[in-house]
Amino acid sequence: MDSELVALIRLLDDPAPAIADSVNKRLLERGTEALPGLQEVWKKTLDPLLQNRLSELIQRIQFSSTFHELKKWKEGEQHDLLKASFYIAKNQHISLELTDLQKEINNIKNDLNDELLANLTPLEKIKLINHVLFDIHGFTRNTSNYYAAQNSYINDVLQQKKGNALSLGIVYLIIANSVGIPLYGVDFPVDFILAYVDAPTGNLALHEVREKDVLFYINPNLNGTVFGRRELDYHLTRNRFDRKIEYYHACGNIRTIELLISNLVNAYEQVAAIERAKNLKKLQKLFMHR
Repeated sequence: MDSELVALIRLLDDPAPAIADSVNKRLLERGTEALPGLQEVWKKTLDPLLQNRLSELIQRIQFSSTFHELKKWKEGEQHDLLKASFYIAKNQHISLELTDLQKEINNIKNDLNDELLANLTPLEKIKLINHVLFDIHGFTRNTSNYYAAQNSYINDVLQQKKGNALSLGIVYLIIANSVGIPLYGVDFPVDFILAYVDAPTGNLALHEVREKDVLFYINPNLNGTVFGRRELDYHLTRNRFDRKIEYYHACGNIRTIELLISNLVNAYEQVAAIERAKNLKKLQKLFMHR
């Protein structure tokens, strides 16, 4: 920890509001480089005032970093689903590293035989992924606490092997796309589902994907069950939804991450975690402006 950072942290518990505000401002300017030092002092201090100020400061710095990283991600060309999921998870789990998630994903991916995949039909590929995800690695929906925030943080989902329809779908997409299988998310109102697109190279741009290109749909919330247009019609009718065109088309990774943030907002509002929900709504607004 450098000398300036040490000096600033020592002044954080100064009783004079003007000094405390000035120190806060300077530490916020230091940004994420100050986080390790702030966290180290937060763990060691027994002073409740200093601990509270450190906690608030750490959260503000991390949220600012999350906001800017997601903004860059959204405005960029490579909408890597794992990276965006990581940024959102890191906002809650500050010590989380992208390599932690990549290691978990690679453990799953290693159980898929790339050579074997190349010689399989689309349905056979999905059956293999289902076997790896749900049989070998034991992923399942969290039936006891389905709407909890932990079901929307990818690190928790990868560690606990439990999630909701959206988070399981995100893991499924990341794995499938990493081995060249052309799956896209579909913002279906009953459950978030996936579409297998008839694109041999897997290089169709999102705006080029139409319903006619979809070979079949997959529900990761039901262990990767495969179904067609007729089943979608049935579920929409049963749940009294109109048959909107977007319920049959790919929604893309930007919309998928927007849905992930919305899930978290709802989860925190249900348990009256107002400040967390308020911050996440700022991220929501970022994604609402397309």
